[in-house]
Amino acid sequence: MELRLVSPAPPARPTPQWLLSNGELTVGPVSTELLVRGVTQGRVPSDVWVRELRSHRWRALYQIREVAALERPRPRRAPPLEALGLGELPLSQALRFARDASEMLHFGLHAALATTRSVIGLVHGFERPWGPPVTSVAYGPGTQGLLGLSVPLRDVALGAARARCLVLGPPETSSIHHAAALRLGGGARCFASVAVVPIWRDGELHAVFELGRVDHPFRDADGDALRHLALELGHHLARGTN
Repeated sequence: MELRLVSPAPPARPTPQWLLSNGELTVGPVSTELLVRGVTQGRVPSDVWVRELRSHRWRALYQIREVAALERPRPRRAPPLEALGLGELPLSQALRFARDASEMLHFGLHAALATTRSVIGLVHGFERPWGPPVTSVAYGPGTQGLLGLSVPLRDVALGAARARCLVLGPPETSSIHHAAALRLGGGARCFASVAVVPIWRDGELHAVFELGRVDHPFRDADGDALRHLALELGHHLARGTN
């Protein structure tokens, strides 16, 4: 009688299970089949971020092979830094993960918020060379309705940004501070201090950050940190993404 040694079959690979996050709420785990079904039926937003249960790395939804096969449009909204695990990184390192200039601005705003402990922040970017800046990123309560709105070309805060002025202080300090407080959504009485931060790229005004803080006014150290952040962000914007 012939004896044969038979190698045991390799253990079956566990079926991937996915966590889904929009930066504020995380749900799951769900199977790949259920995830794909949710995408095709429109129940899973295209800008959600996903992580395999056994991994620590968050990915854009379209980076999942089965979802990419559906040929759905790729999301353009930048993910929250917390979802990407970049929240604790210095800005210079976090910017290496940005796919384009809009994500660099998104990451820069999160760094500005964390540095100054602001509760509300806006990014106004220039989509057309001669057009008004458009609010492309909004963070904080009551700001989502501001996305896509234009800042008037004669806005006093925008004028200060064009003059390369970093504006910092309570809303009642000047008409510039007051205009920023109104745009941030709460009016002058809601903020202890506001900031207008110009972001310059290759000698041109590329974007403007507006920040609001409710507990106490910004300190001189906050101003120094924002100036450094603006210079660093402008340098990386000029270099472009890798």
